[in-house]
Amino acid sequence: MDTIKLLRLEARAKRDRLIRAARNECLATSAEITKLAKTIRQRPPTRPGARRVLGDGNRPFSEMTAIEAAETVLREGEPLRLTELTLEVQSRGCRVGDDPRAVAHAIRSAMRYHKCRFMRDKAGRWCLIPKSA
Repeated sequence: MDTIKLLRLEARAKRDRLIRAARNECLATSAEITKLAKTIRQRPPTRPGARRVLGDGNRPFSEMTAIEAAETVLREGEPLRLTELTLEVQSRGCRVGDDPRAVAHAIRSAMRYHKCRFMRDKAGRWCLIPKSA
């Protein structure tokens, strides 16, 4: 083996060692960041019964949140699909200027969060879960 090939092999070996060291340092730093993020974000879990939808039926729809308006609409009538519910909420004055897809997403997310209050049937219609006495 001539000296040039030997020098190239040594250079490659040195490069590979440095790359491995950099990757290991990056992985260790990422793991540390993830660990710190988990400790910062930690908060006590909420019970499903403690999740309350605020609001009363006396306020105008323009002052209600999307989920409060959706609950009011569902309380007044029959189960509705998400699209129908979104259109009804917006037609009554809640988040009128917003994109209907954004309002539908907000309602769907809130209904999934408040799963102890809302349920969806096989046909995809949402309704309120009756309160147990």
